[in-house]
Amino acid sequence: MRLTGTPVPELCGYLRSHDVSRGKIGVSSLTAMPSGAMEHLRSELPNAAFIEASSAVFDARERKSGEELEAARRGGRVADLGWKRSLEILRPGMSELEWRAEIERVMTAEGADGYFNMLGAGRPAGEEDLFRGFVVSPTARTFQKGDLALLEITPRVEGYWNQVVRLVSFGEPPEDIQKAHDACLAAKRSALERLKPGETFTAVAEAIGGTLEKHGYSMKGVGSVHTTGLDLSESTMNLDNERKIEPGLLVTVHPMMATGDWRQLFVGESYFLHEDRLERLNHCDEEIAVLGGEPPAPLGGEANLSAHRKTCTPDRRSEW
Repeated sequence: MRLTGTPVPELCGYLRSHDVSRGKIGVSSLTAMPSGAMEHLRSELPNAAFIEASSAVFDARERKSGEELEAARRGGRVADLGWKRSLEILRPGMSELEWRAEIERVMTAEGADGYFNMLGAGRPAGEEDLFRGFVVSPTARTFQKGDLALLEITPRVEGYWNQVVRLVSFGEPPEDIQKAHDACLAAKRSALERLKPGETFTAVAEAIGGTLEKHGYSMKGVGSVHTTGLDLSESTMNLDNERKIEPGLLVTVHPMMATGDWRQLFVGESYFLHEDRLERLNHCDEEIAVLGGEPPAPLGGEANLSAHRKTCTPDRRSEW
């Protein structure tokens, strides 16, 4: 059922109409339910026993249906448009806020109805305005020649989140950044090899950590791989999570690596896990995007969205 501005009375009426106003009623979750709403429910349904049901609801939510997969595919195409538009407009002198406004304009026109767009930008070296790889909300800061910018493009389409994370360099990237980026991609490939039904969340995290160690880096403690859906992060694949991987998961894979001196890096995108294969939902080039001095595309107005779709949408579904 869909609720409006008076959810508790509507919910009570719905339960009564289906003759389920007594006995056990699961709530997801009792800890998140506002106390006033809970008191209202108990007063309206005195014969019901409300029990915690968050685990049952979240387990069911994580296994996506075919209809949900189609929404996720549309989300992947929209996020790809945001990335393509970023490469068209990003130049020294543009502000972070201008970047966000323009990519959200393009993605909204294609069906996005919510965002969690973040970035981390700064200088590759020095003590001031240093690029550290931590993403935050965009600010009035303007991009400069020589900058590095980690873009986390995250639209919500039809209620489902998609995320693609890519690194931009305003000029040739420094050697140490390229080396770290290569290690991050290698760790991502290791994770994808273990991301299959029957494996555990722990095994995926171990694959990431082992690969990063071989390249001389360490894995950050949380967030390298997380399932996605109605929430951006529904569960995380950490070293202490022994849960079995099942088909039907939407997953975002972006290994989080520590590169030293309070710096980090992560790059990646979203996937859907079938019974026998892993379907990649984003199709942006994963290499560092090096921006030159050519003039940017104009902002606002009539963006050529059909050209965006032709460029970013593959002719066939990509499998990893």
